[in-house]
Amino acid sequence: STLNMGFLNYPISQTSDIVLLGGELVPVGIDQLPILEFGNDLIDRFHHSFNCNIFKKIKPFLSENSKLVGIDGDKKMSKSLNNAIFLSDDEATVGKKVYQMYTDPSHIKVSDPGKVEGNVVFQFLDVFHSDKEEVEALKEHYKKGGLGDVFLKKLLTKDLNHLLEPIRQKRASFHEQELRDILSHGTSFTRNIAKDNMSKIKEIIFK
Repeated sequence: STLNMGFLNYPISQTSDIVLLGGELVPVGIDQLPILEFGNDLIDRFHHSFNCNIFKKIKPFLSENSKLVGIDGDKKMSKSLNNAIFLSDDEATVGKKVYQMYTDPSHIKVSDPGKVEGNVVFQFLDVFHSDKEEVEALKEHYKKGGLGDVFLKKLLTKDLNHLLEPIRQKRASFHEQELRDILSHGTSFTRNIAKDNMSKIKEIIFK
């Protein structure tokens, strides 16, 4: 197959954003680990080529759950695949998306035994339901039969909306100008750091 320039340019661009600001610990999902590894290769090559040690090695900062499967059971949530729940989703939208989640297609009746493996609802409950013992009990009940998908989806919807409600309230509390001011301050702050580091990089390259 033919590789396009994006496979090279994207990780170079990502690495530039990190090292230009003196970044070291980078919050990423596990799918981004190869890019950080590529970035460290670039750093090593630069240090070797210019006989210096200006950049810090970059390290991943992973959460306990570094990747969420898509609501359709695909490998991961993705905006482009339209299989994601967003922090900006309202209660009704969250409920609608949860009810679209892939479960066990053979679990037709409530009385039917169901499969936990590959069941997206249970994967989300593992992450977002606070009572882990309850989740394990629900799994056993589901496997034996007598537990419906609707009950589980209602429980998950409640958990997700409980998590997202403070975020919704915070988003609603901001005014447009306030957000513009925050972006402007952040841009100015990072621009000064980047400008200073870029001067040091140029000194090394053109000395």
